Amino acid sequence: MVRFGWLAAGMRRAAPEPCPLSDPSVRSLCPNLLPNIYARTRDTNSVMHPRSRCQGFFLRPMRAAASCLLLGGLLAACNSQPQRTTFDLTAPGDVGRAVGSRSQMVVNEPTTVQAIDSDRILVSDGGALSYLPDAQWADRLPRLFQTRLIQTFENASRLGRVGRPGDRVVADIALNADIRRFGIEAATSQAVVEVTVRLVSDRTGRVGAARAFSARVPVAGISGPAAAQALDQAMSQVLREIVTGVAAAMGCEAIQGMPVKPSPPTVFMRPR
Repeated sequence: MVRFGWLAAGMRRAAPEPCPLSDPSVRSLCPNLLPNIYARTRDTNSVMHPRSRCQGFFLRPMRAAASCLLLGGLLAACNSQPQRTTFDLTAPGDVGRAVGSRSQMVVNEPTTVQAIDSDRILVSDGGALSYLPDAQWADRLPRLFQTRLIQTFENASRLGRVGRPGDRVVADIALNADIRRFGIEAATSQAVVEVTVRLVSDRTGRVGAARAFSARVPVAGISGPAAAQALDQAMSQVLREIVTGVAAAMGCEAIQGMPVKPSPPTVFMRPR
């Protein structure tokens, strides 16, 4: 006779209610359901209570179902967030064609602060910074600005060759830019772009004095489409001015299609 675990120290406990799965007729219908329901534990003097086995069998599916419901709720909450529309920035094509220089230049990825180093559209309201919840750029802003600046130089018939680091360009000069401001100014309802540019001679390492290029364009509203359009126009103005100034500093006397404004002698330093 099997000694049950609930008999100990000469005291007999009340017999538990029989588990429905202990009925042989029920177990014969599904012999593989609980093959070890009466299996002994490591303690050879005790056997796990049949009722506890039965309760565990029915509780496990209930716990799994509750976990699935909880996971489904979390996924639904994540999917309820607004979808962002992706906007791109363009390189102006009406820059003219630069002539008179065969110099080659490398455009490094611009530096900037962490708030701008993102694919989100920045909105500043006094000292508070936020992002438009329903809009984003097609890439990180510094990388997108670098790409459009290179394309603007190419649209101006490039200087000799313009590329980014890693393009195997034997550069005469490197262009280093820093994006100071790039976003919507809520107080004035304007799109503001401000960038400083330095030219560094690859031969001597001499750095030209930094010059700031800036543009402001009115924005129709603090929304994704209006903000992206105004910022694209402001950036195009800055890109045209950068190409014009760099072309003049690199020895180009003129750019076909548009005059070159005379620059102060400390703006850029020609490579030597």
